[in-house]
Amino acid sequence: ETELFSCSDDNALEQSLSRASALVFDCDGTLLDTMPIYYESWKRTCDEVGLLDRFPIERFYALAGVPVKDIFQLLLDEKKNDDEEQHLTKSCNDVTLTADYCEALKRKHHEDIEAEGRI
Repeated sequence: ETELFSCSDDNALEQSLSRASALVFDCDGTLLDTMPIYYESWKRTCDEVGLLDRFPIERFYALAGVPVKDIFQLLLDEKKNDDEEQHLTKSCNDVTLTADYCEALKRKHHEDIEAEGRI
């Protein structure tokens, strides 16, 4: 009988090891398809740091073999760029062109044009 268990629970690990007749350490998924289990840990971690929306299962499989730190750097860089873009977009959209502001712009530019002798 094959039993998969998580090493995060010491009691469960100890109980599983006491019943085991053999142990297989498959760290790269060669013997067992551990990708679905591995994706669960990725989902949990990405959710904790606000990156889950950037890492659907299709992308997880597409990045198989890429070092973990490189994947996180990619996700964090994308998030940073999106955050900066949203900030700039919001800043641009926050400019309110009131009648007074438009009148002041008109006066300033009219004065500049007049000073340059273009009128």
